[in-house]
Amino acid sequence: MMKTKVIKTQSEYALKKFEERVGSARDNPGEIEREVFRLESQLEQLYSFTAAVARREPDVSNTAELWDGFVKTCDLFAGRIYQLSQQYSLGTATYDSILYIRSAAEELRALHVP
Repeated sequence: MMKTKVIKTQSEYALKKFEERVGSARDNPGEIEREVFRLESQLEQLYSFTAAVARREPDVSNTAELWDGFVKTCDLFAGRIYQLSQQYSLGTATYDSILYIRSAAEELRALHVP
């Protein structure tokens, strides 16, 4: 489904740019934490976009597929943030927030499974 590909492409681009900016931060925890917050914000935007697309999707299985893709994105983002939080002793608020967003997306996915 084309809509799923668009969301996946946006997610991959956000993560790629995040990795580039973290690489440029040169082990500066303050800059890395700022990038972690930025990634969280981008995930929130992707959530809103996914929700808007899902509302307009007439096929329930396609809606489930959209949310499934978003849950996978949450897993990728959360995994990377967890690694950085361990490496640089960052706070876990962003990680927790992403897990909360993931939980909401998983509920929506489960709701739309035919």
